[in-house]
Amino acid sequence: MTDLSLHLAPNAPWLALVLLTAALAVLGLWAYRFAVPPLRPAARRALPALRIAAFALLAWLLAQPVLERTARGGARLVVLLDRSRSMDLPAGRVPESGPGPARAQAAERVVEELRRAWRGRAAVDVIPFASRLEPDTARGARTGSALPRRRDATAPGDALASLALAPEGQQAGGVVVVSDGAVNAGEDPAAAARALGFPVHAVLVGEGPVRDRAVTEVESPGAAQVGRPVRVRARVVSTEERGTPMLVRLLDEGRELGRATVMAPGGGAETTAEFSVVPVRSGLAVWTARLDSLPGQITAANDARQIAVEVAPGRLGVLIVSAGLNWDLTFMRRALLGDSSLAVATFVRERSGWRALERGAAAAPTAAALRGQAVVVLDALAPADLGAELDAALAAFVRGGGGLMVLGGPAPGLARLGPGYPRAARVGAPAAGQSGSGGALGADLALALDPSLVGRPPGRVPVGAPTEGVSGAGPGSPEPVPEASELLAWDDDPARGERAWRAAAPLADLAPVRPGPGDRVLVGSAGGGPPLLFTRRIGRGQALLVNGTGVWRWSLSGADELTAERGRVLWRRLMRWLAEPVQGEPLRVRPERWLTSGGEPVRLFATLQDAAFRPVAGATVEGEIRDASGRAQRVSFEPRAAGSYVADLEELPAGRYGVSARATRGGAELGRSATEFAVDRWSLELARVEPDSAALAAMAAASGGRMTRADQVARWARGLPTRSLARGRTESLRLWESPWLFALVVGLLSLEWAWRRRRGLP
Repeated sequence: MTDLSLHLAPNAPWLALVLLTAALAVLGLWAYRFAVPPLRPAARRALPALRIAAFALLAWLLAQPVLERTARGGARLVVLLDRSRSMDLPAGRVPESGPGPARAQAAERVVEELRRAWRGRAAVDVIPFASRLEPDTARGARTGSALPRRRDATAPGDALASLALAPEGQQAGGVVVVSDGAVNAGEDPAAAARALGFPVHAVLVGEGPVRDRAVTEVESPGAAQVGRPVRVRARVVSTEERGTPMLVRLLDEGRELGRATVMAPGGGAETTAEFSVVPVRSGLAVWTARLDSLPGQITAANDARQIAVEVAPGRLGVLIVSAGLNWDLTFMRRALLGDSSLAVATFVRERSGWRALERGAAAAPTAAALRGQAVVVLDALAPADLGAELDAALAAFVRGGGGLMVLGGPAPGLARLGPGYPRAARVGAPAAGQSGSGGALGADLALALDPSLVGRPPGRVPVGAPTEGVSGAGPGSPEPVPEASELLAWDDDPARGERAWRAAAPLADLAPVRPGPGDRVLVGSAGGGPPLLFTRRIGRGQALLVNGTGVWRWSLSGADELTAERGRVLWRRLMRWLAEPVQGEPLRVRPERWLTSGGEPVRLFATLQDAAFRPVAGATVEGEIRDASGRAQRVSFEPRAAGSYVADLEELPAGRYGVSARATRGGAELGRSATEFAVDRWSLELARVEPDSAALAAMAAASGGRMTRADQVARWARGLPTRSLARGRTESLRLWESPWLFALVVGLLSLEWAWRRRRGLP
């Protein structure tokens, strides 16, 4: 069957074209008003008609007409069959005798009813989907044997979007989605259905309401350390009546860490159980929050959910050495002392000598003070100001993986780092004008001055040149770089955190320094000024350099009540970040997440470097993973960026796994590494187990489709019009560009002219 239709341009001047056509008709009749020489009646009617037809055709071509021809083939229906994990749940309420047929079995019966109802009327293609469409298994799906590779989520919106590009979707005139409606991933299914351009119908599988208890989330807001309590929260939902008690236990490999009784909030709402846990060993801890089962509930698989927590060996030690009390030191120290996971020791230089603030006694920092520390903070000091013994110990500490924070302090600020800093400016220096060596870290911390920022005519300022007479760069307003957004996040809401950074006070006493080639800028200054916070790798450790004074103002604001808390969070996060050494071993393997939800792929990252910490490409990285029972599985890492390798593991059973990897190149071993991770049996599909008719109804309504339930599908399918499923192939012809139409106009005028000449007319 072929349908033809003619369309004019949307902005075509209809009234003007009608008036022009009428005028041309009058002109054509006027041209043949004479009586001599006489014409036969047929010629008197035909000649004006030829002229009027040619002129009218030319006039209406100005409206840019388009001729569309639609060739309709046979009716074709695509059935998208939900094969996600939620389809393994019972189709109806669970009786005392046990669960009935699964939703997947009810969906198979729906497909058979659709085939039976449309036999002889339309071709039916069945394609399974879950977190994505599975067109490569469509042939197996027609026999009911195909299963999507990933069943951990339900994304009908993504499936519909993929169907539009698949051959089956380009031939179909309609789609029927057979699902329980539990949409939990992907794009909006209503928008995707509307974009297809033909009806999307829906069949709801499963009955509600259902009885169920579930642990939806387990979180631990604080860092965990041996011997220090950490708070764990388990979020619980239940369909029971309000006030029903529910027992929640927190377990560590069967050992009970705590228990809490919460009351059901009713109406399927959420409540929270809280636990205080004291870890007894370091490493990766996997804890399970478990609910007591509800009799007659639809599933017990979501009664428990896990959380993986890295437990540090103990409190992180922070050693602060300052040239004197100041506001920056006061606010930073107050933030660190308020964190029970940090052990802070502070030494301040006074006129009478060094003083240990926590002990309230006179004491000087020594190399022994570095024992057990994770981060050292130098405030307005260069490493060489500490004395030869502590200077050498600090260099070994940083290169071995320790963290170093340098607060520039007042002028000359960070310019005091490096071998060119005048010894006269050092705390307690005996003689003026003498230059020192810059200490054991002098070469590692040396900074170049930016000629465009110093207070004198631009010129090259060599690295290590004396800084006397060089003025600072003026105040600088902070501008965090996007790459450091996670480390410098000031709020859970990114927009609110960005506003807080824009309102942060500028720093003063900036040194006109320029970051080195390997430095990473975290916070720049407005207007292209010198960086305010930037980091540098030194051996296995890293140094964070703070340029300027007035950081304490970041914890004060009259317009933001959260400013003080933001300042505390920033200092504590920076200390923990500095406490983690950079990769020291040649090969390091880490999972993307310590705990992966059931059904989701596990991704392992491997990084390989040489003795100079440069990435190594072109190596072969292989290993194996072992579960708790000792069963091993080989794994190969694929190369990505230089020195980076990735391995993806699909469909791992729930449990705890150990990973060992080995890197080789040219037959030589380059390094070994080991790590661990865990897979939870909980999956996103178990977060909502009740069928959702609203999502399917919205999808059908948006595309002009219809919705029904599984027990009514036979009669519903027979009522669908066959013609609406016969999708045609449309071809468009722009007539104003057609040479044949212009040939017709010329032919009509030529015929009229030749006829006139034959009759002796001018």
